[in-house]
Amino acid sequence: MTGTAYPSLTLAGNAIFVGAEDGNAVFFKPGKTYEELSRPKATPYRATPLFDGTITCLRTHEALRAISAE
Repeated sequence: MTGTAYPSLTLAGNAIFVGAEDGNAVFFKPGKTYEELSRPKATPYRATPLFDGTITCLRTHEALRAISAE
């Protein structure tokens, strides 16, 4: 992952989320051993996303976005 990580580490369901200002992000399992679950990409942002069930709300530099996992 590249870029500065402005958002807070966030628990999203059974995964921890960390994102960087360039739009790259990583979801990984909590625990002693690193296990990556996914690496989504968004437009640049500096805000901590809100996770609610299958919906993620993310304020990017340009807009407020709602993304559905379904």
